[in-house]
Amino acid sequence: MATASKTLTCIVVDDEMHSHHSFRRLIKLEGSLRLVGSCFDAFEAMDQIRQKQPDIVFLNVQMPRVSGIEMLQLIPEANFMAVIATVMPRSYVQMTDKRIKGFLNKPVTVTEFGRLVGRLSKLAGFDQAKS
Repeated sequence: MATASKTLTCIVVDDEMHSHHSFRRLIKLEGSLRLVGSCFDAFEAMDQIRQKQPDIVFLNVQMPRVSGIEMLQLIPEANFMAVIATVMPRSYVQMTDKRIKGFLNKPVTVTEFGRLVGRLSKLAGFDQAKS
């Protein structure tokens, strides 16, 4: 999953433009992530995930037509770490898919995001502090 340059690739899936802007800013600040896709619905995201095979998918739960959780069920073959990003409390989100490795409450803070990326980096096989 992690590339030789110790950069994790990621895709943002959210139906709200301001969330895309926030994630782009956070990803740019982080430095160990490379954004390879930005999708506004689950159908576009499934195509991008199959084509680009990202390490991480930042995924909104509430989207029109197909929710983020439903999208995970539609692509069981795809191998990535999913991070749920939502305004809903964690207890309201059914997080049974084994690919879900994190949860972020919107609005996402730089500190929260950095902590999560550190955990995901370790899961992917490298510790970004040693990069």
